[in-house]
Amino acid sequence: MPQFDPSSFASQFFWLVVMFVLLYLVVSRFAMPRLGDVLETRQRTLSNDVERAHGLKVEAEALMDAYVTASTAARAQAQNVLAQTRNAAQTEADDKNRAARLRLNEQIKNAEQRIAEARDAAIAEIGHTAGAVASQAVYHLAGVSVDPVSADAAVALAMKESS
Repeated sequence: MPQFDPSSFASQFFWLVVMFVLLYLVVSRFAMPRLGDVLETRQRTLSNDVERAHGLKVEAEALMDAYVTASTAARAQAQNVLAQTRNAAQTEADDKNRAARLRLNEQIKNAEQRIAEARDAAIAEIGHTAGAVASQAVYHLAGVSVDPVSADAAVALAMKESS
C-alpha cells in the first residue's frame, strides 16, 4: 500500500494541507453563508410564527372570555325574562281565578236568594192552601162556614207553633 510508505509521507502531508485549506475556503466562503442565511430565515420564520401563535392565543382567550361573559349575561337575562313571564302568568291566572270566584259567589248568592224566595212563596202558598183545605174540612165536618182570612190566620199560628 503506497499510503503507508514513509518516503511519501511529506508529499501526502503537503497535499493534505493544500486540500484542507481549499476545502476550508470553499466551505467558509460559499457554503457557510448560505447555511447561515437559511438558518437565520428559519429562525425569523419560527419567531414570527411563535409571536403570531401567541397573539392568536391571546385573542382566542379574549374571545372565549367575551363568549363566557355574553353567555352568562344571556343566561341571566333569559332567567329574568322567564321569571317575569312566570310572574305575569301567575298574576293573570290569580286575577282570572279571583274574578271567577267573585262571579260564582254572586251567582251562588243570587241562587240562594231565589231559592229562599221560592221556599217562602211555597210556604205561603202551602199556608194559603192549608187554610182553604181547613175551611173546607170544617164546612164538611161541622157544617160551619169559616171565612178564608180566619182560616189562613189559624194555619199561620199553627205553623209558627210547630216550628
